Amino acid sequence: MQPAGEAGGEGRGQGAELRCTDEGTGGSDAQEPCADSSAVRVVVGFRLTEKKARSFLQEDLLCHARARGIEFRRIDGSRPLASQGPFDVVIHKVRDSHGNSMDAWDRDLEAFAAANPQVHVVDSPAAIRRLSSRASMLQVLPCCLQLPQGIACIPRQLIVHADDALDATMEALVARAGLSLPLVAKPMLVDGSLSSHRLALVTEEQGLGALQAPLVLQEFYNHGGVLFKVNVVGQSVTVVERNSLPDLDGGDAERSWDSDEEAEGRSGSGGEDVVGEDAAVWEGGVTSVISPDERERRGVRLFERISSAYASEGKRRSGALAAVCAPPEDLVRKLAAELRERLGLQLFNFDLIRARQSPDRYYVIDINYFPGFSKLPDYHTIFTQFLLGLCAGERPPKCSDREQAIKRNECARRAAAAAVQTSRGLPVESQ
Repeated sequence: MQPAGEAGGEGRGQGAELRCTDEGTGGSDAQEPCADSSAVRVVVGFRLTEKKARSFLQEDLLCHARARGIEFRRIDGSRPLASQGPFDVVIHKVRDSHGNSMDAWDRDLEAFAAANPQVHVVDSPAAIRRLSSRASMLQVLPCCLQLPQGIACIPRQLIVHADDALDATMEALVARAGLSLPLVAKPMLVDGSLSSHRLALVTEEQGLGALQAPLVLQEFYNHGGVLFKVNVVGQSVTVVERNSLPDLDGGDAERSWDSDEEAEGRSGSGGEDVVGEDAAVWEGGVTSVISPDERERRGVRLFERISSAYASEGKRRSGALAAVCAPPEDLVRKLAAELRERLGLQLFNFDLIRARQSPDRYYVIDINYFPGFSKLPDYHTIFTQFLLGLCAGERPPKCSDREQAIKRNECARRAAAAAVQTSRGLPVESQ
């Protein structure tokens, strides 16, 4: 395949090239020498934040890819994309510190993709933008989706903008929406920073007074304290089990967790509720969902992320928290394929929980674009195969034009209905 961009051998020399050495890092089972650059068959242009580039483009991936004829080249964001390359594939994840799209980059990339349809742009900026806000990320799914061996749902939720909180108290908004406690409060903005994953669990009505908008409130469902992260890389689907918020079985909800000292002892720096003095504003400029002067209010608890919540070991040993079976493989694959098509994305993961009271009911509670795939076992093989598959012409199965039109119309209808519900302070869900 002839990559797009500047043609000829000179074009191959453009951009900042990442080279791997013979000494792999990152714990690969088998170290393999890097292939000679003359064997390069696929050029992948990347524009990633520095943090993302360091975590994702590790030595194992670079060496494994180069041994198979794949070379990664950094894209210079200060220059037009058309003047760089040539590229077979472009991958990117760049958002400013407030989670907004990089408009100039998005326009440049979209123009480049239109002029070079043979280049695989992973993924469309418009599709990625949907996941930058929790007000829109789950709207691609219906309220309940029948799948093999189960039903996938989205939680009942309420979107609270800053202006909404000026006109009514949080208690009034929740009562008007008809949501039931306990509730999980999440930041509206998803910008890739740690702060966008920090959330609060509200177990009593008085705890609602500690919250500050903008945020999204989701009803909490007991799920055995286990969360399944489903990682999607093209057609590859990998499920990883993670800790989650423990079940709440009545009584004093605070007893569902260990003390702060016990949790911190097991989880390291990720176990504490509040880190540092500036608890209201975290990394990336995202405001906490809890007001800084309300951190001690009863009925609400702040977590760095869902996976930093640890259920009592005593409860686990006594069987109070039942073991949670992993979701059936067929269900997970069908759900991943459904989301891949509805989102129009190839690099993402989603958080899936299994309802304790209805074991055949699953909830998709969050979706993340291009997450930390480097934490996956054998991620360098998964991603290399994905890139080779793209350039070999492999595509995820597509619905017919009629089916796609029906889904587009349904998504448009849902978005319009959600806008009306939000304006009335109603929970956002499909009918």
